[in-house]
Amino acid sequence: AARRLIGSPIYHFHTKVMLKEPRVGGTWEWHQDFGYWYQVGCLEPDKMLSAILAVDNHTIENGCMQLLSGSHRVGRLAHGVSGEQAGVDQEALGRAVKR
Repeated sequence: AARRLIGSPIYHFHTKVMLKEPRVGGTWEWHQDFGYWYQVGCLEPDKMLSAILAVDNHTIENGCMQLLSGSHRVGRLAHGVSGEQAGVDQEALGRAVKR
């Protein structure tokens, strides 16, 4: 499936397993995967993708992942650190939301 989407040879770069209990704990900051990829030298976002496999039902009420429609077209957004998490600069996020 990845080869059909990207149209070029593919390779596996990174695996990450995250556990977030429903209705408890904090939230993840808004972020753009390319913001992280860029920092480790992956400079061609049109040749990369992220995938998620949810093993439980995700809803707004229990803390599902949310996506910003069209954000893949705004280019790389600046990221910063807020508390213990890295996330999109709030001004950059505001501009992306308004488009």
